[in-house]
Amino acid sequence: MRRTDAAGPLLKAFGAPGGFWELPPYFLPNHRVLMDHARDAGLGVLSYEEQADNWRVAMARIRAIVERWGIEFPAIPELDIDGVQVDVIDPEEIIPVF
Repeated sequence: MRRTDAAGPLLKAFGAPGGFWELPPYFLPNHRVLMDHARDAGLGVLSYEEQADNWRVAMARIRAIVERWGIEFPAIPELDIDGVQVDVIDPEEIIPVF
């Protein structure tokens, strides 16, 4: 998979513009069906709205922390979060944190 924006995990779950992720065209529809089945089975899977609310709160908390250090926060329009526009990120410049 290839990332070109700062909101990668969020967009994978909620849908991303074409070319954002290198996924087969059937991935997102199948993913949503499986998530719906898991939710209907009582496995505690949140609705898409609840997931978006959780992401919004989490990103607001992270933003508050990193801005204290003078680090600009990327815009995440899918969550109505303003910030610095990120057009393209060179994969070689990404530092994975696990």
